[in-house]
Amino acid sequence: MAHTIRNRRRMMTGFAPLAIAFLLVSCGGGSGDAVALPNQQDVTATPAFTLPGGTYTADQSVAIGCATPDAVIHYTTDGSTPTAASPLYTAPIPVAGNGTTVTIRAIAVKQGLTDSAVASATYTIVYSQNVATPTFTPPAGVYGADQSVAIQCTTAGATIHYTTDGSTPTAASALYVAPIPVTGNGTTVTIRAVALKAGMPDSAVAAATYTISTGGAAVLFSYPANPAGGLLGSSWVSPNGSDADLYAYNDFLLPTTRAITEVRWRGGYLQDAAFGRASDFTVAFFATNVTGNEPDVTLPESHEIFLAKYQVGGNAGETLAGTFGGRVMYDYRYQLPTPFTAAGGTKYWVRIEALQPVVADWGIAVGTGGDGSHYRYSTGSKTFRFAANDTSFTLLGN
Repeated sequence: MAHTIRNRRRMMTGFAPLAIAFLLVSCGGGSGDAVALPNQQDVTATPAFTLPGGTYTADQSVAIGCATPDAVIHYTTDGSTPTAASPLYTAPIPVAGNGTTVTIRAIAVKQGLTDSAVASATYTIVYSQNVATPTFTPPAGVYGADQSVAIQCTTAGATIHYTTDGSTPTAASALYVAPIPVTGNGTTVTIRAVALKAGMPDSAVAAATYTISTGGAAVLFSYPANPAGGLLGSSWVSPNGSDADLYAYNDFLLPTTRAITEVRWRGGYLQDAAFGRASDFTVAFFATNVTGNEPDVTLPESHEIFLAKYQVGGNAGETLAGTFGGRVMYDYRYQLPTPFTAAGGTKYWVRIEALQPVVADWGIAVGTGGDGSHYRYSTGSKTFRFAANDTSFTLLGN
């Protein structure tokens, strides 16, 4: 009996490999169908990052690819595991900002195939250095003649923004595109500039102060143009006028009696001079009426009263000043053929008016330093009124 049992054990032991092999290839609930085992051709390829993970000294843009044709990629940047419900990859992923660390996880999915393994890469941005600080040519100082100040930056591709009103320059300040004029005896201007470039910290702010001392005409009064831009319509259609003509007046007061010999101003075109540039200008001075707060004026289109009125006889040396608040502007200057004497302590008003051939679209630049208002007249409504913002102008003389 013991011999029989031992023989049976040997027989069962001999059949075990066959039974195990049968289970590996035929496990279908009794149907007899074969089950295919997964292999590499049944799995979507793992996504690949075009940029290896690591630390970079400038902002980066990370692209993701997959070797499996027609596969789609889903990714996360919040630390979670990506699934088919995660954001769909359609464009390179930006990694920007000094000190930024981002981990991108991605899977590739294709219908009929098993999802890929998760790919992961971590990126850190640590800027290496700031944009170079701007420099000025000529250097700051006192000069015996008018100057034109250029600003440079040694960082390739950087843009420069500047101010002349004492404020700290930012990306919203005037964009430097051409040398900045510093003109007029007695003028003192401080130019502040900052250089910017995407992917790098802003430069330090540079500043330079310039004084013009020629011994001739000195700046008597000035409302500098606002570097943030803005135009106030002050133009009429020559020779017969139109219902769209506008007139802008602003007050000034000198502490002592002086002779005004030159007027300078800034302006531009509200419709980009689409219908023609200014062909001429008038510069007029007015007294203050009995209220003490308004100019003593009558309708400008018919027999107006004034203290002095000058016809420039040209475009007043229209010179590109730069782009301010998205608008191209120009500088103008006019030497009065006979001085206008302003009594000290007396409020006067000045109006600078462009003459245009078709449409009155010229405007004088918004000024700074006044009470934030000007007086204006519209031919369309036949009304005088106060409106927001000063006009920009500079008076020079002796």
